[in-house]
Formats: sequence, C-alpha cells, structure tokens
Amino acid sequence: MRPLLLVLALTLAGCSRQEPPAAPAPAGPKEYALTGEVVALTPERNAIIAKHDEIPGYMPPMTMEFIVEAPERAKLAEGTRFRARLVDDDSGTLRLLDVVPLDPVKEAAVAAAANQLRQDTSMRGNSAYREIGETVPSFTLYDQYGEIFSPSRVRGKWVVMNFIYTRCPIATMCPAATARMYDLQRTAREQGRDDLELISVTLDPAYDTPPVLKSYAETRGLDGRNFHLLTGPEGAVRDLLVQFGVIVEPGENFLKHTLATLLINPQGKIVHRVDGTSWKPQVFLDRLPAVKPAPAVTPLTSAVPADSGESSLVRGPDGTVYLTYSGAGRLTEERGLWLATLAPGAAAWTAPRLITSTPLLMENWADFATLTVATDGTLWAQWYQRPSGDEPRGYDGWFARSTDGGDSWSDPAPLGHEFVSLAPLSGGRVLAVWLESTRVRDPNAPRVKRDPNAPRPAPDPNAPYAPSMRLKSRLLAPDGAALQEWIVDPDVCTCCQTTLASLPDDHVLVSYRGHLPDETRDNQLARFDGTAWDTPRTLHDDGWKIPACPVNGPAADALHEHTAVAWFTAAEGVARVQAKLSPDGGRTFGPALPIDLGRPIGRLDLVSLADGSSVISWLEARSENNAAGLYVRRLFPDGRLSAPLQVAATSAVRASGFPRLAAQPGDHLPVVISWTDATPSDPADPKSPAATRVLTARFDAARLAKAAPTAAVPGSVRPIAVVRGQNLELLEVCAVPEIGH
Repeated sequence: MRPLLLVLALTLAGCSRQEPPAAPAPAGPKEYALTGEVVALTPERNAIIAKHDEIPGYMPPMTMEFIVEAPERAKLAEGTRFRARLVDDDSGTLRLLDVVPLDPVKEAAVAAAANQLRQDTSMRGNSAYREIGETVPSFTLYDQYGEIFSPSRVRGKWVVMNFIYTRCPIATMCPAATARMYDLQRTAREQGRDDLELISVTLDPAYDTPPVLKSYAETRGLDGRNFHLLTGPEGAVRDLLVQFGVIVEPGENFLKHTLATLLINPQGKIVHRVDGTSWKPQVFLDRLPAVKPAPAVTPLTSAVPADSGESSLVRGPDGTVYLTYSGAGRLTEERGLWLATLAPGAAAWTAPRLITSTPLLMENWADFATLTVATDGTLWAQWYQRPSGDEPRGYDGWFARSTDGGDSWSDPAPLGHEFVSLAPLSGGRVLAVWLESTRVRDPNAPRVKRDPNAPRPAPDPNAPYAPSMRLKSRLLAPDGAALQEWIVDPDVCTCCQTTLASLPDDHVLVSYRGHLPDETRDNQLARFDGTAWDTPRTLHDDGWKIPACPVNGPAADALHEHTAVAWFTAAEGVARVQAKLSPDGGRTFGPALPIDLGRPIGRLDLVSLADGSSVISWLEARSENNAAGLYVRRLFPDGRLSAPLQVAATSAVRASGFPRLAAQPGDHLPVVISWTDATPSDPADPKSPAATRVLTARFDAARLAKAAPTAAVPGSVRPIAVVRGQNLELLEVCAVPEIGH
C-alpha cells in the first residue's frame, strides 16, 4: 500500500510547478557522472585523454579527449583513476568538472557494496521497500570529503536521513528539506545532544560529486562533523531509493521526486518516517532518549603545589591552554611565576616551568599575571613587582618573552602599571592596555616619610576635580620595543580589571570600568582599529555611584565579529551579573541579559566558543536555593541561557581570587577553568589569611543546553547579593581616602 501512496505523492509534490503550459525551455547542457583512467595529459590543448567506463544512457566505454582546466588537471597524472562531472553542451566539446582522483581501494569497496546492494534489491523484489521496524540496507558511498561512508560508521548513534539534490529549483522541496535538517542539527546541539548523525543522499549523483556537495554544505552552514552528504554510483543510489521508498522521475531540466525523512535507531532500524518538509526538529528529537544529565566537571591532573594562587588561562592558536600561577620561587626568599600547558584532549598538565623568580614579585588577589601567544608563536608573560629600595610602595608591570614555548625567557622589562591586558596582533606585535596613576611622582624627588599616627589631611572641597587613574595603551614590536602609546581614557576606576577581545583585521575591543566626577563607575568600551583608538563609550547605563572601586572588572571575548561582554554592578544597592551581545565587534549591542542567581559576588570571566555561544563564570554567595560557589552558564547567540552549573564550592575571601576560563577545540566544546581553593584561617573573618591552592577542571559546554525562558528576578525582591553578616556591605572595595576615588 505504501508505494501506491508514494506514487500519488509524486503527482502532488514533485519538483514541478502546476502552471499554465509555456513555450518549451531551451535544452541546457547534459551532465553525467564519469569514471575513467588518464591515458595522457595534453596541456597544450587544455585537455586530457582518458579511457572512461560506460556512461549509462549516454556512451559506451571508449578512449577520448576531454577539456580539463589547469587547476583540475593538476590533480591528475598518467594512469590515475578519477571521477568527474561530464558536461555536454552540444558544442562538440566535452568538458570535465569537479575532478576527483580515486583511491583504488576506496573505489573497489564502493563497487563491491554497489553490487551487493543490487543483488539485495533484486532478491527482495516487490518487498524491496523497507518498512518501519526493518533494518536499513548495507551500502557504501562517498561523502562530501571524498571519503567512503557506510552505515557502520554511525552505528550506535541515532540517525536522521533524507534525500535531496543540490540543483532542485523548488524552494518548498529540497531547499526546504535541507533547511529542516539544518534546524535539526542546530537544535540538537543546543540541547547538548552528541548522539545524533544526519545524512542526505543525493538524487542526482551525476552532478552532485563530493566537491559539489561540500560546497553545498558550506554555503548552507551545515556542520560536516555530524552531517554527511552522500553520492556514488548511479546504480547504488537508485537501489537505495527503491529500498527507502523514494520515487524519482526525470523532468525537463529538473527531477520530479518525493521527499522522505527517516529516523534510524542506534541498532540500524527505521523507527519513524515523515514525508514532505513541514516537520519540526522536535518531531524527531522527542523520539530520542532524554539528554544525559548536566555535565560532570572533570578535575585535571596537575603538579601545582599548595601555597599557589592568582591563576590565569589563555588558549593558543593550536588549542593548547597555558596556565600561569604564582607560587614558591627558586630560592626561599623568592616567589615565582610558573607556567604549565594542557594539550587538546589531555587529562593532565605538563610539569610546571619557571617564568621568573624574585623577592619583589607582587601577588595580588585581583591584579594577577597573564600570558598571551603572539601570532609568530612567541609567548609573552606579564606580571607585577614591587619597587626595590627602602619603603617600597605600590607596584608596576613587567614582562618577558619566550620563543621556545616557555623553556627560556628574555630578560624582564617594565610594562605598564596596574591591571595590564595583552592581545596579539599580526606580524608578532602585541597590544597592551593598563591602568596608570595620573599622579606620577618625580623619581628623583626625595620621599617624605609620613607619620603613620598622624591624621590624614582632609581633602580640600574647593580644589578642582582631577582624575587619579587613566587607561593607557602601548603597541609593542615583536622584540618588545615600544612602537606607539595612547591615553585611551583619562579618567577610569582605580582598581578594576581590564579586558581585551581580539577582532578581525587587527581590531581590538577593550572594556573597563570608567569613572565620572560624581563617582559613577559604569563600564566603558573603546575600539582599536589597527592604528588608533576611538572615543570611549558606555557599555550599559547602570548608573552605579560608589565612592570606592568595587574591584570587579568586565570580561569580553569574540568569535570573528560576534562579541560578548559580561559585567558586575550593584547599582541602587542590588548586585547583578549581566551580559550583552554584539554582532559587529562592539559597535552595537543588544539588551542587557541577567546572568546571576540572585546573590552574585562577581569576579567573572567569559570565553567565546566555536559555535558562537559563550560561557560566563562568576562567584555566587550562599542563598536559600544555591550554595556559595563558582558557577558557569552558557549564553547563546539568541540571548537564551543554559541552566547554571556549579563547578566548585568556594568562598568569598580575597584569596579565592578570580576564576579563569579557556576554550579548547572539540565536538563537545570543552572549556578549561581554573580557580583558587582558599580556606580562611578564621571562619568568622573572611579576610583572615587563607591556605590556597590553584585547582583546574574541564567541562563540556555542549552539554549546557538552553533552559526554558524564565523571568528575571525583579529588583524589588532580589536580595542584596554581596553581604557580610547582617550588614549590607560590599565585600571588597579599594578606596583611596585622600581623593575618594
């Protein structure tokens, strides 16, 4: 009965329009799939001589000349077996396009499978059509990359399979079927599914060669990691269509055909079938077993010792993650900055190597060392040191470079002042930004020692306003020499982190906490265009007025021009972590999106993933519904969020620092996270000395699926998130009493 229904469907839904008769369209070029062997190359005639196999319905086997353009001809040599698309435009000249050299082993496997499929189809006769509950036939075809593909390659996974051809002219047929499959792939990935494969078999193997299918997939955004477009011998494709109940008839310059999409279980049995293109992804996804539970966080093995802290992570171009942290130095009286690396897929860090060791190393819970990998492969490490001499006050930035992957380092050199960030540019150059005091003391002037018991002089209320901190930037040559400097913003918050997001064409976006004379400290943005910085602008008008720095800078990252920025605010006494998305490298942004769970401490980081989503990390204080700890959640390009995942329980003490993130390559979007485990010596005093150790872990962001939309918690009922005891106080501020800034 089913084949009869399909014949009826053919008359209703074929790739043909029901329109009044029109004048016959001029016949276009005829195209056929050709296989053969090169007899000779004749570049002087822009051609080859080939002995080709039979072309069913067109030409018996023979040896003849074909026009082949130089780029295609370069793939061939005498004796090479190849596959190509033969074009006959009735001009008397035959052309070969999309030439693909054939691997004799692969060709033999495809031919043998085609013969077996032909026998199977013949033996089944009128029962060739596979009903629901039957196992799919065995077959072997070529995928869009020219590799052989058979059902055994996806056995153990769920499969959705359909049949299309790339030249289909009717928008509601093959183009719509491919759009449905794209939606299915995207939705499954957003739901954290890694157990689904998609297959599209061409109805037109003569035209749809592997290069054609590859181009078709790329232009439609199909991810070839689990989307397989298949072609092969016409006979094998024809037998598959018979067994899957898909009918094809030739029309004038198009194919009339039915449409079918099948769901195949991990054992290879057909469990569901949908005809047409009106289905939605959930038609298939609802028939799959529930997604695995929220991802486990896998600890990573490392040799990072106790008494370590202030970690930072960065990903290199090859996916290697670089971890820096502070710990014991080479000598007893010294402290050191250390480096370890984690290769993609590795479960353990390399043995730590020393970058620098000095008694002057400045270890600051909020202002920590960082590293970047330049485009020429050089490692640039940046850290802070106290000045030498009597009564050292303050600290400054230093840096060193390594051209051998971290085995040896250049002599340290000064770089910036506080809260330095680095970004690689083309040609091995590096862009740096930092916060710098506007009140630079004459290094030759004698220092006057202040009586610590004497009261501080009151600020003069009539004195004109003067900023105390500014944002500076420096362009550095590959050898570390300064090329150019800028003052990006003359008035910024005194002790919040800066962040840089690298964009195409040597553009860079900086985000930082700004400052106004009325003590408004909202986050700002500025963009470097490869030669200069533009005028800073406000990321979001929080209107947060506070007479001291909250020690909570923003975090930003980008994938091409798609940019995400997250930040902390406690405007109007309500603490929030929010984020914004930009499709154009920070020129414009969407609305502010709530990220936190109601009691955020901040200390956040953000990393962009290969699929365009982002992961945000932050610290959350204890509440009725969640434990205090380190949380992450995924932000999708449409503004939707995953459910939050608690990575670790931690405390709000200063020593717990700022957790860091780095993405690695992989189908499941692996993300590495580092944090400092800190236990205060006095539980009643969060600022008491704490035993510390840097810990690291990895989780698969692909498993952080979109959660159901939820309304944001109204500010009127949100608790003040950052509290201590019964007093509604910010846990950490960095005040400058003399100037209140």
